[in-house]
Parts: sequence; structure tokens; C-alpha cells
Amino acid sequence: MHETPKGLRERGERGERGDHSEHSEHSEHSERDALRQDLRRERDALRLRASALEEQLRQQLSEEPGAPRPSGDVQTLVNLLARNVSASVSAPASQSLPASHKYHALPLLNPDSRLSCLRELVPLLQVQALGPPATVVAFGTSLQLTLQWATRLARVTSLRVMEVSPPQAKLALCPLITHCERALNVSHLLLGCYEYSRLHAARSDLWQELARASRRWQVQQQSESCLRVSSLAAPALPAPSLSVYVHYRIEFESMPFPQSLLSVELVNGSSTVPHANHVCNALIQEYGLRYGLQEFLRAVLS
Repeated sequence: MHETPKGLRERGERGERGDHSEHSEHSEHSERDALRQDLRRERDALRLRASALEEQLRQQLSEEPGAPRPSGDVQTLVNLLARNVSASVSAPASQSLPASHKYHALPLLNPDSRLSCLRELVPLLQVQALGPPATVVAFGTSLQLTLQWATRLARVTSLRVMEVSPPQAKLALCPLITHCERALNVSHLLLGCYEYSRLHAARSDLWQELARASRRWQVQQQSESCLRVSSLAAPALPAPSLSVYVHYRIEFESMPFPQSLLSVELVNGSSTVPHANHVCNALIQEYGLRYGLQEFLRAVLS
């Protein structure tokens, strides 16, 4: 047997280790190059996406050359509400949205989808005129506001309510208007007025329903928030002295939403019958507002 000289064996081992290290360095350089290429591709894709979004924004702005440019979140909201969308929506916006947009609270990137969701959320709100100098906002048919505000660097710097129609609504909205003008909060002003108009319409519907509920009642509206209900007098009997005063007040105790409070007052001649309001509230809690109030009126006036 022939032994390999020790010097040759050591040189051969060193050569194998050198080849292995060179192979490792080559593989590391290949991985780095592949990573750089992936990052370059992602960078180029992001640049293309940003360019496409900028082009889409320029096209949307060019479609409305006369419209004022948004100067803040509030102005953007009003512009979206005032924009006329020609495409009809066959299904509610919440049903046509993809699943990824249904379950998060982030603003939608598509203006048409955002406008559809806003109209579904606040169907009574309509922007009739978009300033400057003034913006006219209507809430159904019961309330209309004329506003003036200014923005700077996406912040509201001034807010003033110029006119409230009808005039009798101004007194009820005075706490909300004062609070929002001091806080420069247009969103709270719109939300509070919207809820007030909704409660106002519900009260008007209740008054009309009570007038149609029974032919044995005599209904007289004492004020916008008070209704007097009394039984009809028989031909051979004197006029009845028993009457029920229904009070339905809408007040702003905490901002920005109003609270509605219904109470009754049972009057017999010149004296008030105690515990009538407690009994009426128990019936309302049991049967609901409309049916419980009607049951109370039938019980005391029939």
C-alpha cells in the first residue's frame, strides 16, 4: 500500500475547502441579486399604481371644471353629497360592496360607492346649493339651513349659520347651533339637524295618527309640541271636562343628538289627575309608543 504524502493531503483538503467557500459566496451573491430584482419589480409596480391613481384623480377633477376644489374633509363630504351620479344603483350599496370593504371602518376609495353609502345612511339630507358664498342644506321637507364656513389646511376656521327655515325651528336648534359654531364642527351640525328633522317628522306622523285613530275624540293642537285630546260630548249631555294633554318635546340636552320626551297630563276640570303619566309610560313600555298611547287614550276617554 502506498501512503499519500502528508503535504499533498493537506493541500488537497485546503483546495476542497476553498472550492466550497467559493460556491457558498456565489450562492449568496445569487440570492442577493434575486432579492434586488424582486424589490425593483415591486418598486416599479408601486410607481405604476401611483401614476394610475394620479391620472384617475386628474380625470375626475377635469370632469367638473367649475366645481370648487376640496379644501378639507368637510368640504369633500359636502362635494360628494352634492354630486349628481348618473349611474343608477339597483341594489343597496352595502350589498354591492366587496367583502373586504364591508367589515372595516376605513373610508371607501371609490367616490361612487362612498356616495351611495352616504345616501343610504342619510336619505333625507340634500345639498341644494354649494358655496361659496353660502351652502344650502335641506333635511327632508321640514328643515333647511344656510351655512357659511371657511377652511385652511384641511381644518375649519370659521362656521356660521346664516338662516334657519322654518323660523320656529331656530329656537329648538339654538343650543346645537351655538355649540357647533363655537366648536367649528360642521359634521355635528349636520348630524344633529338630521336627527332633529327625523324626530320632527315622527311627531307630526303621531299627531296625524291620533287624529285618525278614533271618531270619539276631539283633537286640538295647542302648540307644535302639545296636543289636547278630549272625548266628544253627547247631544243630551254637557260638554266633557276630561282632557288629556300629550306633550312631545325634542330637546338638545347633550350634543350633537337631540332627545325626545313624551309625557301626558290628565285634566279633570281645573284639577290634574295624579299618576296618569306613570300609567301611560307603563303602557308605552309594554306595547310601544303608538299603540300604548292609543290604549291609554281609549281607557280614560271612552
